[in-house]
Amino acid sequence: MLLKDEPSENEACVISIVGMGGIGKTTLAQLAYNDEKVKDWFDMKAWVCVTDDFDVMKITKTILESIASSTYHGVNDLNLLQVALKEKVSGKKFLFVLDDLWNERCVEWDSLCSSLRAGARGSKLIITTRNISVVSVTRAYSIHPLKELSRNDCLSVFSQQALGMTNLDSYPQLKVIGEEIVKKCKGLPLAAKSLGGMLRMKLNQDTWIDILENKIWDLPEEKSGILPALKLSYHHLPSHLKRCFAYCSMFPKSYEFQKGELILLWMAEGLLQHVKGKRQMEDIGSEYFSELLSRSFFQLSSDNSSQFVMHDLINDLAQSVGGEICFHLDDKLENDLQHPISEKVRHLSFSRKYHEVFKRFETFDKIRNLRTLLALPITDNLKSCMSAKVLHDLLMERRCLRVLSLTGYRISELPSSFGNLKHLRYLNLSDTSIKQLPNLVSNLYNLQVLLLRNCKSLAMLPEGMGNLINLRHLDITAIDANLKNKTNIEELMMAWRSDFDGLPNERDEMDVLEFLQPHKNLKKLTVEFYGGAKFPSWIGDASFSTLVQLNLKTCRNITSLPSLGRLSSLKDLWIGGMRKVKTIGIEFCGEVSHSAMPFQSLKSLSFEDMEEWEDWSFPNVVEDVEGLFPCLLELTIRNCPKLIGKLPSLLPSLLELRISNCPALKVPLPRLVSVCGLNVEECSEAVLRGGFDAAAITMLKIRKISRLTCLRIGFMQSSAALESLVIKDCSELTSLWEEPELPFNLNCLKIGYCANLEKLPNRFQSLTSLGELK
Repeated sequence: MLLKDEPSENEACVISIVGMGGIGKTTLAQLAYNDEKVKDWFDMKAWVCVTDDFDVMKITKTILESIASSTYHGVNDLNLLQVALKEKVSGKKFLFVLDDLWNERCVEWDSLCSSLRAGARGSKLIITTRNISVVSVTRAYSIHPLKELSRNDCLSVFSQQALGMTNLDSYPQLKVIGEEIVKKCKGLPLAAKSLGGMLRMKLNQDTWIDILENKIWDLPEEKSGILPALKLSYHHLPSHLKRCFAYCSMFPKSYEFQKGELILLWMAEGLLQHVKGKRQMEDIGSEYFSELLSRSFFQLSSDNSSQFVMHDLINDLAQSVGGEICFHLDDKLENDLQHPISEKVRHLSFSRKYHEVFKRFETFDKIRNLRTLLALPITDNLKSCMSAKVLHDLLMERRCLRVLSLTGYRISELPSSFGNLKHLRYLNLSDTSIKQLPNLVSNLYNLQVLLLRNCKSLAMLPEGMGNLINLRHLDITAIDANLKNKTNIEELMMAWRSDFDGLPNERDEMDVLEFLQPHKNLKKLTVEFYGGAKFPSWIGDASFSTLVQLNLKTCRNITSLPSLGRLSSLKDLWIGGMRKVKTIGIEFCGEVSHSAMPFQSLKSLSFEDMEEWEDWSFPNVVEDVEGLFPCLLELTIRNCPKLIGKLPSLLPSLLELRISNCPALKVPLPRLVSVCGLNVEECSEAVLRGGFDAAAITMLKIRKISRLTCLRIGFMQSSAALESLVIKDCSELTSLWEEPELPFNLNCLKIGYCANLEKLPNRFQSLTSLGELK
């Protein structure tokens, strides 16, 4: 296993993954980093994309911000950062990944590692690199060189992308052609994925032959360093996707971007082809994005499931096709007189500096027809300084601008030159110090997107905002709602729109909910249609000791539930519509010990419409889970079609149990020592098996139970108190129970739509007190 190696010294084990570009180094590191067992083994994890620039300070900051809640962007003292990192990792077992490492200088490597030596034994540092010389610099304990895929494995990757199957045997007319195409991929999975995605569900033989015989294969790779397979994938993109992809060449390598943000940029630049009908431009952009994602031009970020990146080789391809039209101003090029910025540039981005100086933007003077001016990153906690003169000169004579993003700058007002931007469609002033927008904004009739997130100093909007007839997105999110200090709010409902389709993006929604933390006096909370990838830390915090009722509804991007067991007064908990939650693990309970058991006050618990939920696990510290939910009176599990198990084994106070539409559930019901009412619908007969204690049940309702031929004798013998029995829609039921005569106090029997039921027990034939029979 990749992570099992252990050095003899008491320091982090350096594990090196080496191979050429596109071979799968990052993918292998991701598999290890995201493995479920890994999460339990390490105290902290961080992922850093390094690329060409090995900046010790930047890497140290990135690691710190991944493992701590604080931001360190304003700290530029390496010693202070290293002291902070040393304190964070001291005695802790960590897993850090440095992806795409090129550094060959021992001094810089040792500087980075100096703080990490304080970590606990068993810590791991994974590096991925194309350069074998890097391995000796890092003194890697374990080296994993990746070779090209075998012909069969490469064919499997290609086939899966192209036709959704692991081989081409079902399409003999395409098999020979596909095998020849795969030979040209030279065992690189990125090339196979890219070409396979290009041919997705295209069964025309001529199309495959055209790919195989294309002249691009004959072009020398050495000149550009771009794989012919990737060039070919781009060559076969529809023209509208080519333009959208080329626009992304403004993003530097390893830059993480968000789907919704990129779609708004495409829309502002007129890159989305409007078609007749009711479809929104945002929906069209989402289609474009999905197409590029399926063809492997984009891929999910390793460290943030709400963000995307381009593989380095894909980024090289974008730079190549973007040519002189799209440009990213980085430190190397801005100071390189041999590579001046072309007058042809139309779309330009630059990485924000902590303090911007005029000299950096001197070369902008001759670029008169700029359409995009984008400060990166688009969303970040970094606050940068820009003087009024620099800002004025940036906007001066930029009359063609359609996109302007100055997010994150400490600018308090816009210069008069802003009035020239008549064609502006996208304006992002989020996280700035802007106090008020000039009235000129109301004359920007073409403006589609106005983003003012986290503008704490903004007092009001211009009076003429109604003139912005093309405005589609206005974001003025409420940090200053200051709910934390509103002591009299006892009941709070936070609801997002249900039809936003990822806009605004997940990161934004997470920030919004984080800033809307209420006061600790809150008693009832509902969160509905929240689109963030995870809940903020305050949901589930033990300091909310008065919270009695919590409803978490249809939060579509949540993959794991918060730690709610520490809410000492919580009595009513409803969770539903979490379509990405697959497991509910021990984190749901929070910290558990014999002296501090979770959910001590909970009386009603409901899980509904959990489409992907498969497993429910509990802390090992509680033997037979007897200490969980000691006061629970009602438990409802409804519409959880993939739930297999398990359930709490003992619920000592439970009175009502309802399980509905859980066909995969195979585990028997828990010990029902005090349950009076049991309702089981659309489940397997397996849940009614076993000799569990159901002595208190007085009402039993079962409906649509598959494979139920009769009620098992063990179940019925433990249900001597049963008074009301309702059985409906059980098509395989032939008799009520195995034993013909059992002692019952039954006075209500309702049986409906059980076509194969042969007869009732003799004792029920003449009872007039029984209910309906169908």
